[in-house]
Amino acid sequence: MEHFYASATPAAPCPVVDAALETAERLAAVDYEVVRVANPGGILCGTYAARVLILNARAADARAPGPTDSATLQALFFKARQARVRGRFVVPVIPFRGRFICRSSTLASKKEALGQTVLFTAKSSLRFASAVATPVDDASELEVEGATASRTAATGDIVDRAREADIALLKALGVRYVCDLMVEGRKVKWGMFVCSSEKVDSFQRYQRAGISINAIPYPGVEHFAAFAAAPEAADELVFDWSHAECNSVLALDAPLPGRAAHLSWQHYQSWSLVTMTESYLLFMLGLLDDRHEPAGLLVHCISGWDRTPLFISLLRLSLWADGLAHASLSPQAILYFTLVYDWMAFSHKLRDRASRHEDILPFCFFMLPRIAAQHFALAPAPAPAADPEPAAPVPVPADLQSPAAASRLRSHSVEHNTLDLAALQSSLGSWQYVTRESERGNEALSLRATKLQAVCDLFADLHAATTPTSAASTPSNWFFGSIVDWLSPSVSPRGSASASASTSA
Repeated sequence: MEHFYASATPAAPCPVVDAALETAERLAAVDYEVVRVANPGGILCGTYAARVLILNARAADARAPGPTDSATLQALFFKARQARVRGRFVVPVIPFRGRFICRSSTLASKKEALGQTVLFTAKSSLRFASAVATPVDDASELEVEGATASRTAATGDIVDRAREADIALLKALGVRYVCDLMVEGRKVKWGMFVCSSEKVDSFQRYQRAGISINAIPYPGVEHFAAFAAAPEAADELVFDWSHAECNSVLALDAPLPGRAAHLSWQHYQSWSLVTMTESYLLFMLGLLDDRHEPAGLLVHCISGWDRTPLFISLLRLSLWADGLAHASLSPQAILYFTLVYDWMAFSHKLRDRASRHEDILPFCFFMLPRIAAQHFALAPAPAPAADPEPAAPVPVPADLQSPAAASRLRSHSVEHNTLDLAALQSSLGSWQYVTRESERGNEALSLRATKLQAVCDLFADLHAATTPTSAASTPSNWFFGSIVDWLSPSVSPRGSASASASTSA
């Protein structure tokens, strides 16, 4: 991992990155079948890892739909890669109750699709000319196919071809719901559209294919500097939606799940950062709670490496806390896995974000105690054990986050009782602070809450141990470069002490 951000891509050859991914693969194999899809030199996507890991359930009646062999998956990914920004095609990352939770970037504009055609043609031609073979699958057939498709694309509609392939991939993976986190309909940069999204597809290709598009606008990573300045005040941090770029409005196409029906969705623009995150997570969990008709879920933002891993990681950790995902892994092991797989392997640009104090990664773990309540659980609450003299419950502070742990989630702590909100306001740009009465009461720590708090505390200690005084003056991989050394002694490929790992893919 130490070379990961120095090379700016996890697809670049690096023994340390390979070792981290190998450990993540072994951790996944404790509970799942794992298929490797070769991405040598970024032939499929330059910002995905050199091997894309696909997890699926071992039991036939619990398996998510779709192909199970790497060659078929590789071909589907290859055909669909031009449809999305930076070639970041849809990848299934969490199998759950016979469906997949997937991630990707948003749809590419026609200009980018054209540009990617040229880029992929050049890359395929160079690789074919040098006859480079992959360690898992021979990519030469894909390269020939890619060169041929790129030559013929000029005579057809590139966007049509790409989006048809994208829809075919979504269908193969059983995806019915898309949660689009963009605050824009189309991202505008340098005076031109640089990307699109399913919700503004002029031909409604996705809706006509039976895919439910849910626009749940969520502020981009650049707005998380306000959280870094004062995480204790996250409950009072409200985004300013008046910016011209914020032209996407909340639109839920899927039936509103019962667990999220009580929320005041019409007032979402007045929600704090914490409430918005909780509400969107509840909505996603509700979509996954239908056992009678399992339907897959795709989560994406623009590039798919900031807001997307935030929600993917929260979903994974929430399901893990319920014993419904990675059930054999310890808190140390699931922390290692989500950092390497959900964040690093899909190119979260941590050093750049840290240098700008855009603390979306720390915010993810800051949220864990706040999603510990039972209404976030997809597993029924366990019956209380019979005990004539039960032990006194351990209370959770009203804000569900201890001041010590909160202060460790950033390098410069600001005590809430001395926080000058007025002074901060001028530097917070798109955010404002709205003081609210806490709606959270003290609760006894459930097993779910205990597990999530353990991961939160582990991350806080890891972050404190690896964060330098000035991220800008450190090597480009200051944080991920320390994960292996810090976590490896407590992470076994077997997850928990009694779990048995399988290394076969």
